[in-house]
Amino acid sequence: MHCLIVGCGSIGERHLQALLKLKNIKIFVIEKNINRINELKKKYDPKIFFFKDFNNLSKLKIIKFNLVILSGNSDNRFILFKKVLKNVNAKNILFEKIVFSNERQYANAIKILKRKKINNYVNCPRRMINFFKKISLKEIHNHFYMKVTGSKWGLFSNSIHFLDLFYFLTKKIPILKQEKINKKLYNSKRSGFLDGYGVLTFETNNKSKLILEDKKEGSKILNVIITYNKKTYNLRVKNGIEHYNNNLKNMIFKMPFQSDLTNILANKIRYKKKIDLPSLNENFILQKEIFKALRKYIIRKKKTSFNIINIT
Repeated sequence: MHCLIVGCGSIGERHLQALLKLKNIKIFVIEKNINRINELKKKYDPKIFFFKDFNNLSKLKIIKFNLVILSGNSDNRFILFKKVLKNVNAKNILFEKIVFSNERQYANAIKILKRKKINNYVNCPRRMINFFKKISLKEIHNHFYMKVTGSKWGLFSNSIHFLDLFYFLTKKIPILKQEKINKKLYNSKRSGFLDGYGVLTFETNNKSKLILEDKKEGSKILNVIITYNKKTYNLRVKNGIEHYNNNLKNMIFKMPFQSDLTNILANKIRYKKKIDLPSLNENFILQKEIFKALRKYIIRKKKTSFNIINIT
């Protein structure tokens, strides 16, 4: 099995760690930062093939990859996506969120992937968790309620994870009903990107509701409440580790790290099993609702360009 990681920062490295757990696999990494390449070479298996760009990769004449992982940031991912298609034959592509910085890039990429018949997935991994699979198999008609609250958890950048989970559980598209984004934005963890405080409210056509709230001050524990069929689950994330509990009493499970997930995806691709991740098209349907919220915010702020808010 041949796998290619494009962009090996912190997230890319987690994918690398996961792939290294597999046998009979060849891993190729493209990373433009030479210092970063040298750092990774010291830490990991010398059998990993590192390249600064696609030109050096092509010299090996390895052009067919079972899995290509497009990591890095959203602002240059469409360019990298086109480079991948130009230089290698990719059977499956895994995109990191936020996949692209605007709707036009999403639409173009979806058309290209369909034309080339490339399997594609977006890394929203909560669908892979058995607990959520069991909930999604239940018959849910009405009165499904989900609320996410916390401080500086990434309303712009991380909402897609919870929109995807909500959609996966209800099989209904959450439509933006109300946007209350604070005027002042804040710098995200990644340099050059922004995020915001506020509340986004979504509803489905059967009145199921999703509320996402990012507070300026408060607990660093991210709380998630899911209510349906007279049952309530209280879930929480602390210090980046997700602990899912029933009423905060009994541990149900601990959300795996990315370094324990990508290997599962790769094995399912290897053995042609069902992939528990959304396609780019599914992801775009949900991401448009976040773009819609940002546009409403821009109109209120009397800004003229959507691109002034760079999210990843």
